[in-house]
Amino acid sequence: ELTIRIDPAATRGQQIAISGEVLAGTGPGRSVTQARSTVVVDPNPVLELSVTANPHSVRPGELINYMITVSNRGASDISTITVSGTIPGYVQSFLAVSAGGSCSNLLSNCNPGNRISWDIDLLPAGRTRTLLMPAEIVEGYDTPPDGTPIGFSVQAESKLAGSSWAATSVTV
Repeated sequence: ELTIRIDPAATRGQQIAISGEVLAGTGPGRSVTQARSTVVVDPNPVLELSVTANPHSVRPGELINYMITVSNRGASDISTITVSGTIPGYVQSFLAVSAGGSCSNLLSNCNPGNRISWDIDLLPAGRTRTLLMPAEIVEGYDTPPDGTPIGFSVQAESKLAGSSWAATSVTV
């Protein structure tokens, strides 16, 4: 796999020549593969989103740590991004949220069915922002049965860069 990063200062329509060689083997019998390509710069922002949960298997009363990563894979900045998701069932409350997070119930904790969201004012080209959400699995009268999957999905939206969606799941 080869990853090439284009300078954010590159201008729209600029052509960048790329070439490379792959050498296999040693001595006189080695082979050489060459490739050449031209990339045309399109500076439009590209919004990417991922969400992970740790641990992947939990017991009632334990914490799940959700990590949401918002990335700008484009060559220009993205402004006014909203990241949001609905609190999954069997999650007693979110004990804390990253700076800027808010809950639709306007209380300090979010409960199942509430919307949680963050506003990101600016995400520069090539940068990422990570949002953290610790959550506790219900223990007591509403304890989920063993083997219950608890899914969580989030969406990031921007008028400039469109939207992106990601999901993860843990098992009780």
